[in-house]
Amino acid sequence: MLGCAALGAGVYGAFLAPHAVGVAWPLLIGGIVVAATAALIGPRQPPSVRVGELGIIVGDPAEARRLHWYELEAIGIAHDALAIESSQGPIRLPLAAHAQAAARIIAEASQRLPGRVDISPKAHERLPRLEDAAGETVPAVRLQLAGQKCAASGVTITFETDARLCENCAALYHKSHLPAACSRCERALAEPEALAAG
Repeated sequence: MLGCAALGAGVYGAFLAPHAVGVAWPLLIGGIVVAATAALIGPRQPPSVRVGELGIIVGDPAEARRLHWYELEAIGIAHDALAIESSQGPIRLPLAAHAQAAARIIAEASQRLPGRVDISPKAHERLPRLEDAAGETVPAVRLQLAGQKCAASGVTITFETDARLCENCAALYHKSHLPAACSRCERALAEPEALAAG
């Protein structure tokens, strides 16, 4: 804050004031140095991690794309981070900042896609005990399903009511092309009228 105040006073004194101010340039240069130093070494908050029935969101939900469960290709622990390989690219979550989220991701992925989780018993010991009270419960945002493609047929879903989600891995299907088993996780799918789209 002091760097920004000095920077503002320096800009005003050097360029905007009706009369030249003698301390304008030292304030301007000092403000730039202090603001740059604070930006480089200041405390940084790790991005938030949200884990839910549909998948994982890392960062601001308004900007980040959801990583659906079926998009996960492999999950493991490498050094001090949870390493996630996905069709969208790799994601690394430092255990120091996201231990509870990592434990939740491993638990959910182990239940939904057990063949894609490779965590040794020794690595499991490094994770905290999973607690339902840990973290913050955030209401789910309604998904935009229209315009996306069916995982079985490639048909574009034009109406939200035509969309069906696999309850296990969140793969998206058109109700007219709903297979008996999910093509992504191989779990049985409910009948079209029984499977909710949200």
